[in-house]
Amino acid sequence: VAAPSDGHGGQNTSIIGFAPLPGISRITHVSTGIAWHMFVWQSSEELFAPIKNLFTRVAGFGLLAIILLTTLGIIAAERIVTPIRKLQEAAGLIGRGALKETITIHTNDEIEELAEAVNHMNQQLQVAFAGLTSEVELKQQEVEYLQESTDQILGNVPDPVIVLDQDWRIQYMN
Repeated sequence: VAAPSDGHGGQNTSIIGFAPLPGISRITHVSTGIAWHMFVWQSSEELFAPIKNLFTRVAGFGLLAIILLTTLGIIAAERIVTPIRKLQEAAGLIGRGALKETITIHTNDEIEELAEAVNHMNQQLQVAFAGLTSEVELKQQEVEYLQESTDQILGNVPDPVIVLDQDWRIQYMN
């Protein structure tokens, strides 16, 4: 039974329980004719104090866990995202042929190994491009030499030579 007062002047709702006492009632019923009951009272504040305490602790530990996990998530994200963004920028520079310095990432994990692999790849690409550049220059010189030789040969031919394109425009004439 929920009662509006605890009987001791309190203003809070109290919890009251009662039960008949059949053994005592049998003994005294003959002389008094009254049935005995046992009533138990406990303040609702006292009754719910352990639950409130548990709820407070669980809420506090939950909040602490959320703060801890958020902090660890931010730290982990910084340790992962920042180096990956550096690698992403370096890859863009390599793609444009503009990466001249090595990437320095110190994470002591796979990301650092990836940065070292990207540096090695960049060095190999620079060597390959340097070889290609010199080869292109050599081929360009050969083309110019062949073009000059062809012009000299055609210029010294005594017969007229006329070279036309598909639209019948003159491309060369000696």
